[in-house]
Amino acid sequence: MLYEFHLTTRPLSEAETHHFARCCAKLGGKAVLIALPHGAHTRQPMLSFVCREPTWAAARQRMARLANALAAQGFATALDAGWIEAA
Repeated sequence: MLYEFHLTTRPLSEAETHHFARCCAKLGGKAVLIALPHGAHTRQPMLSFVCREPTWAAARQRMARLANALAAQGFATALDAGWIEAA
């Protein structure tokens, strides 16, 4: 099955944004920078990643590995921070 993940991290400085984009590319994904006009989180940098996995469980494992790889570079994700409930 085909899965698409969006792992959101904290707001980033301009220099951090460039590093984040390089990290996303190195992981095989793409950096997406959402800017909202208002709200609690108006800047939402995220990794967008598409993969093919046989099951949802395998896809979640892949997502966890991506989250760990981002965290190792200083970009904790919403999944790491517990903002998203585990299924």
